[in-house]
Amino acid sequence: MSQIVKFSATIALLFLAGCGGLPQRAEVRTETSARVEIRGGGGAEVLVDGTSIGTVPAGQRSYRLNAPSGVHRLTVRKGGAVVHDSTVFFNDGTTKVIKVGR
Repeated sequence: MSQIVKFSATIALLFLAGCGGLPQRAEVRTETSARVEIRGGGGAEVLVDGTSIGTVPAGQRSYRLNAPSGVHRLTVRKGGAVVHDSTVFFNDGTTKVIKVGR
């Protein structure tokens, strides 16, 4: 083995020792959805791209639902009327807050 290879291997081992050693396992991110929080929407139905993802329980001021990550059309209907309609970008692991009503 050449001196350069031995030196490089020694430096690499010293570096890893200073960093807490070799990695024990890889961390895999498994979160693939965001959350949407509807405020002031008791009884409202929440739709993403025209598909219902849930209904805010009546009398509840704030409610969180899972939403798929990416760019989507978000619609909130209450009493048959559309009270919110927009295109939103949901980031993995984040919460998008939508205020409807008062």
